[in-house]
Amino acid sequence: LAMPKQKTCRYDSSLGLLTKKFVTLIQTAPEGILDLNQAATQLNVQKRRIYDITNVLEGIGLIEKKSKNNIQWKGMGPNGSKDLEDELEKMRDQVRTYTSQEQWLDQSIEQMQASLRALAEDAANQEHAFVTHEDIRNISAFSADTIIAIKAPSGTTLEVPDPDEGMESGQRRYQIYLKSQTGPVEVFLVSPDASDGAASGEASTSAGAAPAEPSANGGAAGGA
Repeated sequence: LAMPKQKTCRYDSSLGLLTKKFVTLIQTAPEGILDLNQAATQLNVQKRRIYDITNVLEGIGLIEKKSKNNIQWKGMGPNGSKDLEDELEKMRDQVRTYTSQEQWLDQSIEQMQASLRALAEDAANQEHAFVTHEDIRNISAFSADTIIAIKAPSGTTLEVPDPDEGMESGQRRYQIYLKSQTGPVEVFLVSPDASDGAASGEASTSAGAAPAEPSANGGAAGGA
C-alpha cells in the first residue's frame, strides 16, 4: 500500500518550535505584555496550544499573568545575554573587593595576634599579667551583674544550658558546666564587697549563688 504524502512538516507544528516562536513574540511585545488571543491569531494555532506553552513558562517563572488573556515576560529580554554578563562582571568586581578586604583583615588579625604573643612571652611583662578585683568591679557594664571568675587549665570546656529548659513559665535556672581533662578548675564569685574572700583570691559564695563543685573528671558545675 502506498503511504499518503505528508502535506506539511510535522516539525513546523511541533510544540517545541511553537514555543520558540511564542517566546520571540512576547519578548518583542511592548513592555513584554502579550494578548493571548492575538498570539494565537499571529501564530495561526488553536488557543489551547498557547495555553500549553504558557502553563510551562509560568511554572518555571518566565512569565506571569496580568489578566485573563494577558501575560508578561519576566525572563531575559532580547539583550538578556549582555545584561547577564554585565551583572556577572559587577558581581566579579564585588568578589574581588571582598577578597581584598578579607586579606587585609587576615593580615591585621595576624599582626595583632603576633603582638599579643610577643607581649605575653616577654618576661618583663609577666609581673603585669593580671587584673585586680577593683579593676573588674569598676567595669560599669557589670555593675548590676553576678561576676564569676574561672581559673582553669588550657583545653577546659564551658557549657551554659538554656535557663528556661525544664522550668515552669516565668522561672529560670542559670547553670554553668566546666570540664577539664588536664587539671583542677577553680571558680570564684567576684563579690561587690572588696573585703570578701574573692578580693584576696579565695573561693567564695554568697546568697543566691551555689558554690562550684569539682566533678569526678576534673570539671566543675555551678548554679544560681
